[in-house]
Amino acid sequence: MNIVYVANEAYVSILGTSLYSLYENNKTEALLNVYLIQTGISEKSIKLLKSLADSFARNISIINFEDIKQRRELDFLENKFDISVMARLFADELLPKHLERVLYIDCDTLVFRSVHKLFYMDLGDKTIAAVPEPTINLLVKEKIGIALSQMYFNSGVLLIDLNKYREKKFRQRVLAYYDNIKESSVFSDQDAINGALCHHIKVLSPRYNFFANYRYWSYEVLIKYSPSYRIIPKKVYESAKKNPVILHFAGDERPWYKGNFNPYRKLYKSYQSKTPWKGKKAKSKSRLYLGIYHLMNVMTLLCPKLRIKISDEYIKRTYR
Repeated sequence: MNIVYVANEAYVSILGTSLYSLYENNKTEALLNVYLIQTGISEKSIKLLKSLADSFARNISIINFEDIKQRRELDFLENKFDISVMARLFADELLPKHLERVLYIDCDTLVFRSVHKLFYMDLGDKTIAAVPEPTINLLVKEKIGIALSQMYFNSGVLLIDLNKYREKKFRQRVLAYYDNIKESSVFSDQDAINGALCHHIKVLSPRYNFFANYRYWSYEVLIKYSPSYRIIPKKVYESAKKNPVILHFAGDERPWYKGNFNPYRKLYKSYQSKTPWKGKKAKSKSRLYLGIYHLMNVMTLLCPKLRIKISDEYIKRTYR
């Protein structure tokens, strides 16, 4: 299996925790090649990552992409995300040419089980496989030029047929689409992937990219908000909620923030404690903000309409 991560120094301890969970829960995999596209990681941190890989008798290949800001074809507009998020689009160029398929995983994840079935699944006539994100705001779809009824995919976990990706020049397509929407895009590369490649994406079970805050969402509310999500059967969604293969810490209630209320925080700390970043000081975040954010998540259980209304208002303000 070929696994790809992207990270900079700010996320290296978070990457290390995800990497540990990947290695720990895929020990029986004969071949597990990890490629890290780094957009600015210190030599000290690189050595720690390599020592972590060594402890599992694995190899991690470091690919330097610190000059991403100098790429002429990438005119990135700074918003809530760092330019590093765009690096995954360059997998076709940066990764070894003999690789035919890769599994990209965001570093703000935990891998709880084997990803063997995911990596070797049949993509059919599709080039990418990803998990739908039904809670994406409808205004986001409108602003990036996709149909409101169209499924919107999260780019945190992507299974990519690199041969097709290269042959069809998908990177160029996505970058061109991004260039047209960047002034009205909230989610950068993710928006562009959905706009440019929507007909080339296979639907994955949410178990392969289960968003931590979906713990609070019922299936009934999700399909009401996004009818296209019916493509995911209720039993599949409920199974993903109970036993995710990959857990994605989307949203601001993240377990590495001091004073967070994330329901998976103890589990995250357990994995982190086994990495070279054991005991690392938690990142600062307003405790008031974290408390309000948690209440908003709980509100999803008690009054989902109000929760959706708050999210809608937040997105509207983003565009003002």
